Formats: sequence, structure tokens, C-alpha cells
Amino acid sequence: MKLDPATWKWWRLDAAGAGVLALVTLLACFGGIEPLRSSYEGYLATKAELESQRDQAARLSASMAALRRRLAVVNQTIAGGALKLKPAMQVNTQLMQLSAVAVESGLQIDDIRAGLPVPGPYYDTVPIELAGSGTYRQCTMLLSLLRQGHPDTSVSAFTMSANTANPAAPGKFRFSLRWYAAPATQSVASR
Repeated sequence: MKLDPATWKWWRLDAAGAGVLALVTLLACFGGIEPLRSSYEGYLATKAELESQRDQAARLSASMAALRRRLAVVNQTIAGGALKLKPAMQVNTQLMQLSAVAVESGLQIDDIRAGLPVPGPYYDTVPIELAGSGTYRQCTMLLSLLRQGHPDTSVSAFTMSANTANPAAPGKFRFSLRWYAAPATQSVASR
């Protein structure tokens, strides 16, 4: 059986219906399916970002817990009072002790002087300049003795220069030290 479009009287209606179906299909695809697909891709991107942020939050949480443990140890050490700071008024005693350590190291002291204390909430910082001559080995000996016997003193700068005319002669050195003293309010209250 063969269909002849000329004899089929409903062919215009069927063509219009097919056109409407094609139009509805296109509208459903671009009006419903495409936004759903875009929305789903956005959902997947948001989900991946959320997972990344959760991982970062877990790492930061672990880091914070480790820092809290370290802080507790530091606070416990401070509370134990292993290091008692002396008042800044005792700067002359500190200078004598530093001179003795430098001489014990074999260094020749040319100049030692203290600056004005810099107040802080937990300690005062007293700058001390120490200059003279000696060998590099003697300077490292001084650093070792300072670390062992004077934990309240740190080195903020160190310079050393050699005598180019006489390489066997001791070099010139300069230490910039920081002595940590009890804050002025604490030393006044403890008297």
C-alpha cells in the first residue's frame, strides 16, 4: 500500500503537528534540559569546592590543635618559672657578668655599654653593645658561654672584620645584645 500525498487529505494537519512536536522538543531541550544541565554542573562545582574547603578546614583544625598544645607547653614552662628576669636597675651587674664571660672567652674588650631599657608588657629589653678584638673561635666561645650561662641575653647582630694588613692579628668584632629584664612595673611591685 502506497500513500499518495495528493489523495491523503490530512497531510497538512499531520505536517503542522510534526512541526509543533519539533518546536515543543526544542523548547523542552533548551528551556528545561539545558538549564537543568547547567544547574547540575554548578552543583558539581560547588560540591567540589565544598570538599576542598572541608579538607582545608580539617588541616587548619589539626594545625590549630597542635599550636594549642605547644602554647600549653610554653605557658606551663613560663608558669614553672625556669627563667627569672632581673630588674633593669641591675644593668651594671649584667655588664660586669658579660665582661667576665667575654674575658673568659679570650676576647679583648674595647667597649661595652648599655642603652635605655625599652619597656614591654612582659619584659623590658635593654640593648647592650659589646666591641673589641679577638678571633672567630673566641667569638663563638662567647656565644656558647652566653647561651649556657645567660639565657636572658640574646644576640641581635654580630659583625667581625679582619685586619687585612696583618691576617694573623685578631679581628675586630661588635655584638649587639638584647638583655631581657623584668618589666619596670613588676620590679617596683616586687620591692
